[in-house]
Amino acid sequence: MKKVTVSILVTVILGLVFLFIVTPASAQKIFKWKHQCDFSPGDYQLENCTYRFAKELKKRTNGRIELKVYTGGQLVSPKESMQALSDGLFQVRTSCAMYERGKIPWADVEFGLPFAFRNITDFDRCWFQYGMLDFLRHNYGKLWNVFYVCPSPFTGSAVLSTKPLKSIEDVKGLKLRALGAVARTWQKIGASPVMVNPAELYTALATGVVEGLTYSSMTIENMKLYEVAKYYLNPPIPNIMDGHLLVNRDAWNELPPDLKTIFLETAWQHSKCSIDVPALWDSIWPEKCKKYGVKINRFSEADLQKIRELCKDVWKEVEDSHPLAAQAIQIIRDTQKGEGYSGM
Repeated sequence: MKKVTVSILVTVILGLVFLFIVTPASAQKIFKWKHQCDFSPGDYQLENCTYRFAKELKKRTNGRIELKVYTGGQLVSPKESMQALSDGLFQVRTSCAMYERGKIPWADVEFGLPFAFRNITDFDRCWFQYGMLDFLRHNYGKLWNVFYVCPSPFTGSAVLSTKPLKSIEDVKGLKLRALGAVARTWQKIGASPVMVNPAELYTALATGVVEGLTYSSMTIENMKLYEVAKYYLNPPIPNIMDGHLLVNRDAWNELPPDLKTIFLETAWQHSKCSIDVPALWDSIWPEKCKKYGVKINRFSEADLQKIRELCKDVWKEVEDSHPLAAQAIQIIRDTQKGEGYSGM
């Protein structure tokens, strides 16, 4: 009898030990989230970074976070996606401030001001050392029920056009698809900014609705825009632009600390992918242009200096538009001063 009792007791103890060891892992909540990327199929960031982010996050969390990625317009239109994220219709959003330009006072600054940075190192230091990350997290959180996770910087504001652009004079009257401060800059030079949805760009170029656009070289190839526009203008103005990765704040607060840590680490990998992929593509783009019969032109240094002078007005207009825009610009000015290069 004693042997039986001891045997039962040992069995019970082992069972309890097994329960305490196994139950927490088996009972861990799985977060199945929707992730809307506001960019169209063919966009370099969607194809090369967003899908990779979802896959890597699932892997690193052992399946505890699963993201189902939707492209722009599949759940809601890009212009509605910020409010939809805030309301919890989906939990993650990859996008850019331009879709909410009328509601985000600092949108032009975040998306990209001409001559703000020399390179991605300046950009990174602006975010991490000079306060832009804290500024954006604080102010996005005040306007919406969202948590600003990280930036998604990219190159890709060089102009692809249906006619050669070799000088400022060639730009006058050009129907150019551009956004924000980029559009303001080209308007100062003489272009006529036109708004066209990304999915309609091929047809718009082919039919003359637009005569040029600012886009990444990879997206130009993915969308086959080189078939209807044969001229590419360097250098890009601005050379660094930016999107962002946001999470619904209620959803974010539900995550346990370990998953928050993994999410942030994986998100910063996404941010690095966002700049690395187009930078690599830009390096091989000249050879691609030869293949596709695209002619690369470049403005003279004299023309670039004229554009730089015109951009001072762009900065002033943005700065005067709202106190928060002025605050964001001051962070960039502090970066330029601290890193020892000339600003506007």
